[in-house]
Amino acid sequence: ADKINPTDQWSVRNLTFLATDDEDQRLGAFAVNFAFNFGDYRFVGIFQPEWRSPIYPIPPIPGITLINLEPSSPYKQFGLKLDHTGGALDASLSFSNVISRIPNLNVLSSGAQGTSIGLNYEFVQVIGGDFALNLGDYGIRGELAYTDSADESGLDPSKFNSELFTVLGVDRTFIESFNLNCQLLYKHVFNFQDPNLISDSNQKLLASQENLIANQIRSDLFGLSIRPSYKMLNDTLEVEVAYVQWFYESGGLLRPKATYAINDHLKIIAGAEEYFGSANSFFGRLTGLSSVFTELRANF
Repeated sequence: ADKINPTDQWSVRNLTFLATDDEDQRLGAFAVNFAFNFGDYRFVGIFQPEWRSPIYPIPPIPGITLINLEPSSPYKQFGLKLDHTGGALDASLSFSNVISRIPNLNVLSSGAQGTSIGLNYEFVQVIGGDFALNLGDYGIRGELAYTDSADESGLDPSKFNSELFTVLGVDRTFIESFNLNCQLLYKHVFNFQDPNLISDSNQKLLASQENLIANQIRSDLFGLSIRPSYKMLNDTLEVEVAYVQWFYESGGLLRPKATYAINDHLKIIAGAEEYFGSANSFFGRLTGLSSVFTELRANF
């Protein structure tokens, strides 16, 4: 999949760090990885005993303080993957027993000074799969992940629900240097409960915020992503526009970027990030973080 990867359960990111490359937001964590190859197949295992809390750009909420809570037993994190490459089809199946990068919300204290909310990261089990193949000039990509959360019944408003997240995309390169990648996004939230039906105001607020963080504001969510890119001037200049949108009230993101290679060692990058949507949407609540950026990169 292109930038949206449902099966990526291991990356820990600082999403508040302004970077021209998404990969620069990754936070390192100690892990052990092993692989066994046999023919066109590879069996991969990963063990990650260290935990680092992701950093989310959650806008300030008046009267509420957010506190990261350290999860218990991070040494129990492991994953297994069977990968097939070669021939007409590349595909893999995976299983992860991992601490979720999406937090549940726990009320730690409440009083005249305000309310303290703990970001509680709990174990989930994820079954995933992906495939890639070429049909003539077209590349077809797909990725799917089922996440079994700590709240299987969906009745706890402070926890996100189990979900199925799929991405299906196609890309093609035209006139040698223009590439267009389009993807359809679908997420199904199991046992979804509408926070507006909760009578207790405190629980309603907690459930609404949890649904926004996890992007679980409906039982079924549909979206799309489009990323055209064009290389010119003997590939020294690349221009791309990444666009992703969840329909209904989930808003979207527009991210144009241009990269110019001054020489083999120097690059200058410029672009912008524009969030849009209603205040009660996954992307819309981040409109205050819309920005422009530049970077001069030196490679040694």
